[in-house]
Amino acid sequence: MTTLSAEAQSVNSVSFSSKQIDILEAYLELGLKQGVAGITLQKMAQHLKLSLGTIHYHFGGKKNHGLLDSALIYVSQESFKYISFNIEQQETNANFNGVSTYIHTLFEWVSIKQHHALFWIYYFYLSTYDERSRRFNQAYLDMVHQRLRAMVMMGQKKGFYPKFTIRQTLIDQLFTQIMGSLLLASHDPNKENFQRQEKSAIAACDTLIKAMS
Repeated sequence: MTTLSAEAQSVNSVSFSSKQIDILEAYLELGLKQGVAGITLQKMAQHLKLSLGTIHYHFGGKKNHGLLDSALIYVSQESFKYISFNIEQQETNANFNGVSTYIHTLFEWVSIKQHHALFWIYYFYLSTYDERSRRFNQAYLDMVHQRLRAMVMMGQKKGFYPKFTIRQTLIDQLFTQIMGSLLLASHDPNKENFQRQEKSAIAACDTLIKAMS
């Protein structure tokens, strides 16, 4: 079970109504087709055949997160739930293989939910330039880093990784390898490329971990 930082918990505790989820899903689907940067509340209202006031009611004003930030929080929550559920189902099974299982589950989520995953990649780079975006994104990165650390620890416990002190440097290197493969997969999202990039990430991470012995 992954323990979340206070910042990650605050993001994970945000709840959305069914109407907000419908709007967010439409926003993510439209972003996949047209690109996120050009989508405004007005365009969303036209796309969903809703009044601008309805969109603003759910994602405007001082009390609500904006559409962009809400989409990141929603995608973060959904990906974390999907990955957590699937990994927990595999933890006691003979096929569980630590970080490799995490990578396989992550790529499976990306394949199934491309409109979520590609939005997150877009936001990941947006946060490089925007301080406000960085705060939300960092909470999700904290969850990813904690998950990777938990996978290495579990691999050590099950005996297929060597015993060593897990340093943040290793977690950063694992994350870099996974993100690089994920980016290459997203540029050409066909089944063969996805499988190739998944295998590449697994091999690179396995080498990094075993080099610690």
